[in-house]
Amino acid sequence: MQAARGLHCASRPVTQILDSNGNVIKDYSPQCTQIMPQNVADAVSDVLRGVIEGGFASAQALSTAAAGKTGTTQEQKAVWFCGYTTQYAAAATIAGINAEGQPESLVGKTVDGSIIYSATGSGFAAPIWGDALKPLTAGQPYEDFVYPVGIEGVGVTGATPPKPPKGPKGNHGGGHGNGHGGGHGH
Repeated sequence: MQAARGLHCASRPVTQILDSNGNVIKDYSPQCTQIMPQNVADAVSDVLRGVIEGGFASAQALSTAAAGKTGTTQEQKAVWFCGYTTQYAAAATIAGINAEGQPESLVGKTVDGSIIYSATGSGFAAPIWGDALKPLTAGQPYEDFVYPVGIEGVGVTGATPPKPPKGPKGNHGGGHGNGHGGGHGH
């Protein structure tokens, strides 16, 4: 919804049904509703881009504008990262469970060959998100979010809209964290 500037569209697992000749038998049109003013959604994206542009998930920067939010439950039983660009949205979650299917701390578990000493969304879930989104956005033209306007207090510092990242496209860090520092349970 944030990436779509406050527009929510119902999921459509099927968009069209075609016959063997390619003729449309049934077309399922999008069903969308503006549930948040565009400028408010733009402001949310502007804040959440900071998570990737210099924030906890900066190792997951893409070759286009991206925004996201990390998360960690109490007792480090689960971590997640939800992020989006102007074209894609994805989420990654890792949760600990015991043999009975009950939630259990991720601390001491092994994920992708690394023992978790401190579970954070930025250290373990965000790299999964980055691994999925980096190939999708690599080589694509840079597309920025719409800079928020018309909200009291936005832009009063004289800050200009962010510029595209410098350096080779699609090469902005990466890899999986090991839970040693760098995360604060956000």
